[in-house]
Amino acid sequence: MESHLNSACRLIPVEEVHEQWERLHQADAIIFGAPTYMGSASAPFKGFMEATAAFYLAQPWRDKLAAGFTNSGCLCGDKLNTLLQMAVFAAQHSMIWVGLDLLPARSSIGVFDGQLNRLGSSLGAMAQSNVEQSPEHAPSGRPPHRRAPGRAGGAPGRTPGPFIDMSHPPPEGAHAMSTFTTRDGTEIYYKDWGSGQPIVFSHGWPLNSDSWEAQMIFLASKGYRVIAHDRRGHGRSSQPWSGNEMDTYADDLAQLIEHLDLQNAVLFGFSTGGGEVARYIGRHGTARVAKAGLISAVPPLMLRTAANPGGLPIEVFDGLREASLADRSQLYKDVASGPFFGFNLPGAKPSQGMIDWFWMQGMLAGHKNTYDCIKAFSETDFTEDLQKFDVPTLVVHGDADQIVPIEAAGIASAQLVKDAKLLVYPGAPHGLTDTHKDQLNADLLAFVEA
Repeated sequence: MESHLNSACRLIPVEEVHEQWERLHQADAIIFGAPTYMGSASAPFKGFMEATAAFYLAQPWRDKLAAGFTNSGCLCGDKLNTLLQMAVFAAQHSMIWVGLDLLPARSSIGVFDGQLNRLGSSLGAMAQSNVEQSPEHAPSGRPPHRRAPGRAGGAPGRTPGPFIDMSHPPPEGAHAMSTFTTRDGTEIYYKDWGSGQPIVFSHGWPLNSDSWEAQMIFLASKGYRVIAHDRRGHGRSSQPWSGNEMDTYADDLAQLIEHLDLQNAVLFGFSTGGGEVARYIGRHGTARVAKAGLISAVPPLMLRTAANPGGLPIEVFDGLREASLADRSQLYKDVASGPFFGFNLPGAKPSQGMIDWFWMQGMLAGHKNTYDCIKAFSETDFTEDLQKFDVPTLVVHGDADQIVPIEAAGIASAQLVKDAKLLVYPGAPHGLTDTHKDQLNADLLAFVEA
């Protein structure tokens, strides 16, 4: 394999990308990979793949490639899922799928050969099939990619990689990444697992649907269909310049529910997502909704006003905006390592994995989108929306929440929603979907089943 790579490819270390622009423009295909440590617990594999992809796809040579890799551990779970997603993403954007495994010399390449050959061949076939059958997925202004006869990938005469075998069918049960397009042309990514009564999750700032994974996998295993989307401008969804406010967020959620034709759905919103759920019910009613839940949610209003003296001063949110413009990456690290998970409290045991995961999700979101979202979650008044709730509602909040203090949020919301059930978690921080996931999972299940 190493000899094949040396003859077929020119490898450019990622740290040299900016010095190698000319080679990238001249390349027939571009492969991105990472050293082994990036696939270890020190940085979540899937997040790194998607963050890397986002960087590459923003470049002028984006139409030349998408490529995937694996180089640490076994092919399972998120790693396999990420490779699958990247293959489909490549196909939908008219790119060549090249599946090469860039293992360091000290690794045992032979261990992976059989698995990777089978996986890569199947993904290659699927990518080629999707490109040929789905020209509508090509970005505007660029025709769908078509390979020249006899060309599996790379330049004519170049030996294709060991995983570019278009004769194999896609793996059984494989599905393209789930997206739909809103009426204003924004592409929204969502994940849809399991079967049964639908439960829809709306995430917080600056995260994405992955932040709900502990609840989703638990409830799906209990016989429910779980669905979560990446809000516009976040995660794998489009990053439009406009529409980064609560009315549009709620309308996007409504279009997702309509797109999937969900009935009797349970809606759960965390933090900013709680505002999204509230505004959805305020604007669209509960005809498709059976129950609702607000988890560490921002309603009724975060901002301090004359009518809301318990809110936070505008200077808090101005500070977030200033920090976002000055060094967005550092802001997310500071939030995650400090108040979000309560790691700044006495006796706390910080989890580097949780900090990295928060940061990774934040950096996948658009800069403008996350900047605008600060105003959306802090200054939107959901009082009238909450008063329109007419379904069983669960409110969960930690009494040590430093991001959205409980008095002006969870407690106030429970008072505005008729017959709401309030659960207060003693000592719990804002990010209790992770820090108290077992307790929350049990409470959500009990609420849904009641």
